[in-house]
Amino acid sequence: MVRNEPDQSTSDMGVDDRPPWGHTILLGLQHVLVMYAGVVVVPMVVGTTLGLGQDEIATLVCIDLVLAGIGTVLQSLGLWKFGIRMPLVVGAASNGIVPMILIGQTKGLPTVYGSLLVAGILWVLLAPFFGSLLRLFPAVVTGTVITLIGLTLIPVGLRLIAGKDPDAPGYGAPGNLLLAGFTVLLVVLFSRFLKGLLGQISLLLAHQLPFVAQVFLHSGVATGTVLAVVLNALFHLREGKHA
Repeated sequence: MVRNEPDQSTSDMGVDDRPPWGHTILLGLQHVLVMYAGVVVVPMVVGTTLGLGQDEIATLVCIDLVLAGIGTVLQSLGLWKFGIRMPLVVGAASNGIVPMILIGQTKGLPTVYGSLLVAGILWVLLAPFFGSLLRLFPAVVTGTVITLIGLTLIPVGLRLIAGKDPDAPGYGAPGNLLLAGFTVLLVVLFSRFLKGLLGQISLLLAHQLPFVAQVFLHSGVATGTVLAVVLNALFHLREGKHA
């Protein structure tokens, strides 16, 4: 049974408790933004490494977003024996980046699609047996794997921040490096010093405050999030009125 306890701190709530609507919306938005970044990065990294054009990479991103949405609906609502029936947002698995790149470089993109289909079918067939194998994967093993995945993706993030071509005019621009460092610093400070709901949405706050700062500094806003698009429109609208 789901219990409504609007006055209870979100951090103290149980599995079957329902947080207030305001908390739910903010936490859900943060979850979706984090998922969106992961979904977009995987096809961009694979497509860029394989030398695909911008249109092809955009198609991969769109396909990934649609499949992530379908997977989220299946996980949340459940269909027959599929889905855990919990509010879980499905993203793209980064541990498949290296195999997809290796297959694409040697066999081409169609083989990548075919291998994903075969792997998906095998995964569905073998999924019921994985529950009995969980005892073979303690926290130290899964934690190590997740850490290695994160370390592997560090160069990807650095290339997105500094640029991919060392000979490009804007490669390693100080403004981009400062903005990225400022965002990471905000995440650490918010997670460390903010309490309650504000501490739990530290990623959301750190993700959006740099865009707000750019608006007030008259430096424009990069697109990529809903709030960024709105702020960018307001910024240009304000500039048009003063022109």
